[in-house]
Amino acid sequence: MPSLSSLSASLPSLRTLAALSGNMLEWYDFALFGSLSDVISANFFPEQGGHSALVETFVIFGLAFMARPLGGLLIGKLGDKVGRKVALETSIFLMAVPTFVMGCLPGYAQIGWWSVVLLTFTRLLQGMSVGGQLMTSAVFQIESEPDRSRWGEVGAWVMATANLGSLLGGVVSSILRNTLTEEQLSSWGWRVPFLSGILVGGSGIYLRKFEEEAEEEDGGGEGEAARREGEKADAPSPARVAFTKYRSEMLSIALVTGGWASAFYVGFIWMPIYMAALIEPPVPSAFAVSSTSMFFGVFVFFGAAGHLSDVYGRRPIMMAGSLGIALYSPIHLYLVSSTSSAVLSLFSNTLFGLILSCLGGPCNAFFVELVPREVRLTTLALGYNLAQPIAGGMSPAFATLLFDEGGPVMPCLVVVVFGMLSFVGVWIAEPSKEDVEKAKCLRGLRWGMVFGEVGREGGGRGLIEAGAKNSSAIEDNEL
Repeated sequence: MPSLSSLSASLPSLRTLAALSGNMLEWYDFALFGSLSDVISANFFPEQGGHSALVETFVIFGLAFMARPLGGLLIGKLGDKVGRKVALETSIFLMAVPTFVMGCLPGYAQIGWWSVVLLTFTRLLQGMSVGGQLMTSAVFQIESEPDRSRWGEVGAWVMATANLGSLLGGVVSSILRNTLTEEQLSSWGWRVPFLSGILVGGSGIYLRKFEEEAEEEDGGGEGEAARREGEKADAPSPARVAFTKYRSEMLSIALVTGGWASAFYVGFIWMPIYMAALIEPPVPSAFAVSSTSMFFGVFVFFGAAGHLSDVYGRRPIMMAGSLGIALYSPIHLYLVSSTSSAVLSLFSNTLFGLILSCLGGPCNAFFVELVPREVRLTTLALGYNLAQPIAGGMSPAFATLLFDEGGPVMPCLVVVVFGMLSFVGVWIAEPSKEDVEKAKCLRGLRWGMVFGEVGREGGGRGLIEAGAKNSSAIEDNEL
């Protein structure tokens, strides 16, 4: 029979699972809306020529992101003033309800244009609710990890669970399309996965029940906790501090987020529609191709990309990712549209995901290391959510318009522009102390390899330690 101590030891992992479930719901909902956008557009808009109804649906998809900065401001302030856990459980409850309501809305055939109004209002509410969720979860998990040398990997798995939510949304959409008739899918089938979103509210209940255990993450004893509470009460508004002292950091966060968000939403949310409904001939099993490539290209590799940033530094890995998505996106769309091959599309979309992981995997740790703890959550939530409305939310609509105006390869411009901006975002950020040290180590590592001083033992961290030794020797000689 397990002891109380062993059961207590298992609580942090359960708490982590509960905390990350909100990420899954956030991206599950948006992936569902994107993947079922053709069905939703037919339900909530009258028949129109061309892809007008689809574009209008993607505009509403993007409008949900417009409310994210407000949600990021409110939930971020709550997290910096009251606590990370309270902000996290609040965001989970506020996400579950609009997702459920989405499945209950009447369509255009029942109430006419009021259906569009209700759809827009629900998506705005959902967008505001999730505005602070991902950054709250990332900060909660990374700050709970005492070993800073693992922050990249820990932050990457936070984002990976969000990607898992997108993958789940794509898989559910694919199952519905393959098991239901068009009439069944249009009349009631699309509603079922949104209704199930209410189940994630259980994770918020779990967090509230185990509030006492979660409060121990900062440590320091009761006296230290009381001192911190007094400082929080006397401190100025985190938003004011963020906009006055950390504008450049917020800009860097926004630019990096823009590159990641645009590439992800074009590559894995809009791409199934592109392969199935826009290009001729369509790619067979387009939604299965997208889901499979997301799993292998993004979810599986994300942790590895975060680990690589722990070993070699955030900046070189993220710069390679941002340049990579900008350079490869036109090649990717050309390969998919010119062949309509399921195998080639799977390979190309997986490769696109691997490159994107190099930008997205380390970014949570990169963000956390930019800003001090007292205003960290507000600054991260604002920077992240200021970029999401245009770069994330509107990218599918931009891509569809570019397709209509310029052909099947032209939508790559969305990813190219935001990918280059994300490179600038990494470039302008002040390097963290860890990145500076790793750069010195890598400099020493090159000399160590020349003189045969680096062996094969110890893996990546062993190489870095050897590089540190050689770097110190080089600096001594230069002095």
